[in-house]
Amino acid sequence: MRKLILAIAILALLGGGAYVALGRRGATASGKTPQVTPTLPAVKAPEQITVEGKVVPVRSVTLSLPTGGIVAEVPVTEGERVAAGQVLLRLDTTQQELAVAQAEANLKAAQARLDKLLAGPDEAEIATAEAAVEAARAQVQTAEGAVAGARANLARLQAGPTAEEIAIAQREVERAKNALWGAQNQRDGICGRTGAHSPDCDAARAAVQQAEEAVRIAELRLQQLQHGPRPEEIAAAQAQLQQALGQRAAAQAEVQRAEAELERVKRGPTPKEIAVARAQVEQARAALEQAQATLAQMELRAPFAGTVASLKAKVGAWAAPGTPLVQLADLSAWRIETQDLTEINVVRVQPGDRVTLTFDAVPDLELPGRVVRIRPIGELKQGDITYTLIIEPERQDERLRWNMTATVTIHPAGGAASR
Repeated sequence: MRKLILAIAILALLGGGAYVALGRRGATASGKTPQVTPTLPAVKAPEQITVEGKVVPVRSVTLSLPTGGIVAEVPVTEGERVAAGQVLLRLDTTQQELAVAQAEANLKAAQARLDKLLAGPDEAEIATAEAAVEAARAQVQTAEGAVAGARANLARLQAGPTAEEIAIAQREVERAKNALWGAQNQRDGICGRTGAHSPDCDAARAAVQQAEEAVRIAELRLQQLQHGPRPEEIAAAQAQLQQALGQRAAAQAEVQRAEAELERVKRGPTPKEIAVARAQVEQARAALEQAQATLAQMELRAPFAGTVASLKAKVGAWAAPGTPLVQLADLSAWRIETQDLTEINVVRVQPGDRVTLTFDAVPDLELPGRVVRIRPIGELKQGDITYTLIIEPERQDERLRWNMTATVTIHPAGGAASR
């Protein structure tokens, strides 16, 4: 419209100039005094401004979720009216519900530890700590006995056998041989009476074999004592002593730890320990709130009462974070947004200016309205910088629909822009 008005004005100016020039040239050629041609009045822009607009809801929003997941439920349909706070979409919350339960358990455990510290030690706790001290001391005594035994064994091996030990071993050999001789005599008598293949003879032969084995063992023990301990026996005894010493050191350390724990229990918690426990409770509470917030973000709820204009979510599909899923609009009332108000004309318009609205789709409808707001940022459209006016009709009409084309005739209160 603005371009059409400018074109008409330019054509008028060009036509008037051509007429004057032709008149002057004709008068000069005939030798007559040229006649004065009246000056054409300056073309003035019309007081009113006409632009195009579109019908939009008074309030609309495109909704998405900050977290992704599998769509588990879509309880609404396109065109359905919903209340503020109503669930529009819900993701699968199985894993996040487990995370919330774990966070709740962690908070309860942290709170229990803090409560225990604040309550101080009880008799049962002190008795348990004292019993631990006694048990650790008993372990030390047992370890002391093991060290003494290992030392005695090592000393015995290093000293070698005594004359008494050798004499005893010799007597063991003699006693084993005497037992063998007795078994042999008994075998000979039984087998001579019953025969070489009788059961009694077989038993007597077995007794002789056992007696012979006992003689061999006694002789080996005597030889071992006479030769002294082998190097590997001494090394094994030394290793056994070191092991016993290590066990005794561990038992003594456990006594110290148990005694320190008993002292701590009797003393009660320090301010630092209580501060740490309080911090752990706050940390667990923050983790629970975060888990609950994340769980809440897996539901999409209507921020206001309106109509589901567009629904792009399907059960079982993956919904990526930030992806538009639902378009919600309040269709109870309409407003008009202009589309082609240029920077030349916007300076003539102010909030509160009257407008007249007509609609291509409803030719018999004409609505009065007011400019309620001018968006401060212009946009480049087809080579022109345009600004958007927000216009509120003074009455509504049920025949209007979203994105219908409107012709907006603006009646600026201040007329032409001052320079």
